[in-house]
Amino acid sequence: MIDLNEAIDVFVHCIAFGRAVYRPCEALRVGTFWLVHDTCSGKGVARSDEWVVPATSTITAIQQAVAEHTGSRAHRLCAAGTDAAVLQELKPQLIGAGYRYRRSEPVMALKTTGYKGRPPLHESIRVQSPAQADALNRATHARQVLPDHLDVSPPAVRAYYSLKQGEVAGFVRCISISPTVSYVAGVETFKQYRRTGIATDLMNAMIADDCTMGLPTSILVASRAGELLYTTLGYHTIGYLHVYSQQRTPMKV
Repeated sequence: MIDLNEAIDVFVHCIAFGRAVYRPCEALRVGTFWLVHDTCSGKGVARSDEWVVPATSTITAIQQAVAEHTGSRAHRLCAAGTDAAVLQELKPQLIGAGYRYRRSEPVMALKTTGYKGRPPLHESIRVQSPAQADALNRATHARQVLPDHLDVSPPAVRAYYSLKQGEVAGFVRCISISPTVSYVAGVETFKQYRRTGIATDLMNAMIADDCTMGLPTSILVASRAGELLYTTLGYHTIGYLHVYSQQRTPMKV
């Protein structure tokens, strides 16, 4: 099974890939830290960075890295670890440095080889044409799949959706820029169709294609509600991200 460091590396690169749909963005390694760096420039353009640091990091090292590479721009910070006690140790230090603790998110992984989901209750449609991509993008008000994504083999982005009464009822999207790992970049069932099994069927369709395409591992970062679903599909927690919002005042180094 993939370990937490490997999963975080895939996660960071996939986040940067996904954000690059909207603006220039890159994934960087800064020592033992990971940085999703917004490279967009221009007057009046809001920029933001996202840091992921091991829970064993010192507050001094974190402050120095952020000051050097992010400066005063908006940013978010995630502490990653497998040991709850170590994550809790870093928490008061980050709060003391001006960060605000937001939540804990489990990092989960699934071995896709030989995966067998339950028989589907709903049809899952894989996005394979510009018309299908447009239908999904309009329904979600976001650029889930672009025409360029459809012309690449193997595809870096895959999306699946379910239709009810002619409208998109739910979707799942994954990014596969690693040769061995697929990252689940988004799962949603629209309110009126929740608790009907749509999300389970969409995830099963995606995981089946992961297996067919030779991607033996699927990873994701779950919300509390999503964790319940993913556990039923066979995902296991391999670590946690403690999410913090940026400090309100500039950090002193």
